[in-house]
Amino acid sequence: MIALRNQGMLKNQQLIQSQALKPLYQTVSSMIKQMETVKINQVREAIIRSSETIEDLKAAAKQMLPPLYGVGGTAIGGYEPLPVVQPPYLPDAKDPNCYTLVLDLDETLVHYYEVNGEGNFRIRPGCEKFLKEMSEIYEVVIFTAAMQDYADWVLDSIDRPGYISYRLYRQHASPTGMVFVKDLSRIGRPLHKTIIVDNVAENFSLQPDNGIFIKSWFEDP
Repeated sequence: MIALRNQGMLKNQQLIQSQALKPLYQTVSSMIKQMETVKINQVREAIIRSSETIEDLKAAAKQMLPPLYGVGGTAIGGYEPLPVVQPPYLPDAKDPNCYTLVLDLDETLVHYYEVNGEGNFRIRPGCEKFLKEMSEIYEVVIFTAAMQDYADWVLDSIDRPGYISYRLYRQHASPTGMVFVKDLSRIGRPLHKTIIVDNVAENFSLQPDNGIFIKSWFEDP
């Protein structure tokens, strides 16, 4: 337990760089060391006394850490550094005349859930048939705000035949407010030949005319 606590504190030291959050971090660190003898209300009062105003803390955190939204796979991965990518994200199209179908992953094709701390996912009914039929008409691209390791774990399972041409991940999205915007102008395909299907309309807010907004799927058979 002590080793885990120390490991977590070291990780936090790398994250906490904003001046406004230093008093909060110092107080929490001190209280963790005395956790066996300190009451919860004492911790709360000490944090309030040592902190800047709540609004200052919110503003500092917003500048320092990228936002997360949603549930399931989107929230997996925390704040690990993301690979730096430059547009265009996709290589040249094999068929310049082909349209590109961009699909979201979580709550669109699958739903992630946990049982006793073990991660699993449900596949939306008809998913494989849909991918197969779409791949005969479109160049199919997955664009998810999830971390790459998680997304690949899911996609390797649901797309064994290889209907999906390319995969784009959190590093390809643009954190904006509480969402990861999927800027279609950066993927390397003509916008007039690109369609995106997503259960979060804000994800395609930069190109709303290119988007098809669908109902989130969780488990309904």
